[in-house]
Amino acid sequence: MDAGYLAMVKLDDLLTVETHVTKMKNTSFVMRQVITSENQSNASISPAFSMNVTIVCLDTLGKPVRIPDELRQTFTDYLEEA
Repeated sequence: MDAGYLAMVKLDDLLTVETHVTKMKNTSFVMRQVITSENQSNASISPAFSMNVTIVCLDTLGKPVRIPDELRQTFTDYLEEA
């Protein structure tokens, strides 16, 4: 996981969370999440947090296995190359 705190947010700020699959391999995929903050007093929007998470599919013994076809198809539909 690679995370970056980009800006402070306040209690009244409106947060928006966006998550995208950015990379797919045989046994793993990377998801990027960005949180933006909308300041309610001046309506400015700015990135507050971002992270990349690598997820690996494992079998019951903890060994990497191919991403299941159904999951691969679902993520392929939403793949956004970084």
